[in-house]
Amino acid sequence: MDVFEDEPVIGATHPLLEMDNAICTPHLGYVESDSYESYYDTAVDQIVAYAAGNAARMRIYIRTVAGGRTIPLSDDSSAVEYQPRWSPDGNELLYLTHGGVSIAPALGGTGRPGVGPSAAGDVGSATWSPDRRGVGLLRGGS
Repeated sequence: MDVFEDEPVIGATHPLLEMDNAICTPHLGYVESDSYESYYDTAVDQIVAYAAGNAARMRIYIRTVAGGRTIPLSDDSSAVEYQPRWSPDGNELLYLTHGGVSIAPALGGTGRPGVGPSAAGDVGSATWSPDRRGVGLLRGGS
Protein backbone atom coordinates (compact mmCIF):
# COMPACT_ATOMS: atom_id res chain seq x y z
CA MET A 1 0.00 0.00 0.00
CA ASP A 2 1.46 3.36 -0.90
CA VAL A 3 -1.56 5.66 -0.64
CA PHE A 4 -3.46 6.50 2.52
CA GLU A 5 -6.65 8.50 2.95
CA ASP A 6 -4.76 11.03 5.09
CA GLU A 7 -1.10 11.64 4.33
CA PRO A 8 1.41 11.81 5.73
CA VAL A 9 0.76 9.06 8.26
CA ILE A 10 2.24 10.46 11.46
CA GLY A 11 2.72 8.62 14.71
CA ALA A 12 2.32 5.12 13.19
CA THR A 13 -1.32 4.83 14.30
CA HIS A 14 -2.84 3.63 11.04
CA PRO A 15 -4.28 0.07 11.40
CA LEU A 16 -2.56 -1.15 8.22
CA LEU A 17 0.83 -0.37 9.74
CA GLU A 18 0.23 -3.01 12.41
CA MET A 19 -0.56 -5.84 9.95
CA ASP A 20 2.13 -8.49 9.41
CA ASN A 21 0.97 -9.19 5.85
CA ALA A 22 1.01 -5.58 4.59
CA ILE A 23 3.86 -3.47 3.23
CA CYS A 24 3.17 0.20 3.71
CA THR A 25 5.29 2.97 2.23
CA PRO A 26 4.90 6.72 1.78
CA HIS A 27 3.14 7.79 -1.42
CA LEU A 28 6.47 7.73 -3.23
CA GLY A 29 6.94 4.02 -2.61
CA TYR A 30 7.46 3.39 -6.32
CA VAL A 31 10.63 5.50 -6.22
CA GLU A 32 13.35 2.91 -6.06
CA SER A 33 16.30 2.35 -8.36
CA ASP A 34 14.99 -0.74 -10.22
CA SER A 35 11.75 1.05 -11.15
CA TYR A 36 13.59 4.11 -12.38
CA GLU A 37 16.13 2.07 -14.34
CA SER A 38 13.34 0.15 -16.04
CA TYR A 39 11.39 3.31 -16.88
CA TYR A 40 14.27 5.54 -17.96
CA ASP A 41 16.23 2.84 -19.79
CA THR A 42 13.26 2.41 -22.12
CA ALA A 43 12.82 6.15 -22.60
CA VAL A 44 16.52 6.86 -23.17
CA ASP A 45 16.77 3.95 -25.60
CA GLN A 46 14.28 5.84 -27.78
CA ILE A 47 16.21 9.16 -27.87
CA VAL A 48 19.52 9.98 -29.54
CA ALA A 49 21.84 12.93 -28.91
CA TYR A 50 24.40 13.94 -31.52
CA ALA A 51 26.63 16.85 -32.54
CA ALA A 52 26.31 18.47 -35.97
CA GLY A 53 27.97 21.44 -37.62
CA ASN A 54 31.54 22.51 -38.27
CA ALA A 55 34.54 23.39 -36.10
CA ALA A 56 33.38 27.01 -35.78
CA ARG A 57 29.77 26.26 -34.92
CA MET A 58 28.77 22.80 -33.73
CA ARG A 59 25.67 22.09 -31.68
CA ILE A 60 24.17 19.11 -29.92
CA TYR A 61 20.74 17.98 -31.07
CA ILE A 62 18.24 15.51 -29.62
CA ARG A 63 15.59 13.51 -31.46
CA THR A 64 13.76 10.23 -31.19
CA VAL A 65 15.24 7.18 -32.89
CA ALA A 66 12.10 6.93 -35.03
CA GLY A 67 12.72 10.40 -36.48
CA GLY A 68 10.54 13.43 -36.03
CA ARG A 69 11.45 16.87 -34.80
CA THR A 70 15.08 17.62 -33.96
CA ILE A 71 15.57 19.71 -30.82
CA PRO A 72 18.74 21.73 -30.16
CA LEU A 73 20.13 21.07 -26.69
CA SER A 74 20.77 24.77 -26.04
CA ASP A 75 19.42 28.08 -27.32
CA ASP A 76 22.90 29.35 -28.25
CA SER A 77 23.02 29.16 -32.05
CA SER A 78 26.70 30.18 -32.07
CA ALA A 79 27.73 27.44 -29.61
CA VAL A 80 30.49 24.93 -30.10
CA GLU A 81 29.13 21.81 -28.34
CA TYR A 82 30.32 18.28 -29.00
CA GLN A 83 30.83 14.76 -27.59
CA PRO A 84 27.47 14.38 -25.81
CA ARG A 85 27.29 11.67 -23.12
CA TRP A 86 24.09 10.52 -21.42
CA SER A 87 24.15 10.35 -17.62
CA PRO A 88 23.67 6.80 -16.26
CA ASP A 89 20.08 7.64 -15.28
CA GLY A 90 19.32 9.37 -18.59
CA ASN A 91 18.34 12.68 -16.99
CA GLU A 92 21.27 14.79 -18.16
CA LEU A 93 23.77 15.20 -20.97
CA LEU A 94 27.42 15.96 -20.37
CA TYR A 95 29.17 17.64 -23.31
CA LEU A 96 32.33 19.51 -24.23
CA THR A 97 32.23 23.25 -24.93
CA HIS A 98 34.67 26.19 -24.75
CA GLY A 99 37.55 23.96 -23.58
CA GLY A 100 35.56 22.58 -20.64
CA VAL A 101 32.62 20.38 -19.73
CA SER A 102 29.00 21.44 -19.33
CA ILE A 103 25.92 19.52 -18.18
CA ALA A 104 22.37 20.13 -19.38
CA PRO A 105 18.94 18.54 -18.84
CA ALA A 106 18.55 15.61 -21.25
CA LEU A 107 15.66 17.16 -23.14
CA GLY A 108 17.35 20.52 -23.57
CA GLY A 109 17.70 23.68 -21.58
CA THR A 110 20.40 25.81 -20.08
CA GLY A 111 23.63 23.97 -19.50
CA ARG A 112 25.68 24.55 -16.38
CA PRO A 113 29.47 24.53 -16.32
CA GLY A 114 30.90 21.32 -14.92
CA VAL A 115 34.65 21.72 -15.40
CA GLY A 116 36.28 24.71 -17.06
CA PRO A 117 39.45 25.04 -19.09
CA SER A 118 42.69 25.48 -17.16
CA ALA A 119 46.40 26.11 -17.61
CA ALA A 120 46.81 22.32 -17.86
CA GLY A 121 44.89 22.43 -21.15
CA ASP A 122 41.43 22.09 -22.57
CA VAL A 123 39.27 19.08 -21.79
CA GLY A 124 39.63 16.68 -24.71
CA SER A 125 37.23 13.99 -23.54
CA ALA A 126 34.85 13.44 -20.62
CA THR A 127 32.47 10.79 -19.33
CA TRP A 128 30.22 10.16 -16.33
CA SER A 129 31.30 7.98 -13.45
CA PRO A 130 29.01 4.92 -13.21
CA ASP A 131 27.29 6.29 -10.09
CA ARG A 132 26.83 9.76 -11.69
CA ARG A 133 28.57 11.41 -8.74
CA GLY A 134 31.57 12.51 -10.76
CA VAL A 135 33.03 13.06 -14.18
CA GLY A 136 36.17 11.48 -15.58
CA LEU A 137 38.06 13.65 -18.03
CA LEU A 138 41.12 13.81 -20.22
CA ARG A 139 42.80 17.20 -20.32
CA GLY A 140 45.53 18.41 -22.65
CA GLY A 141 45.91 15.07 -24.45
CA SER A 142 47.16 13.11 -21.44
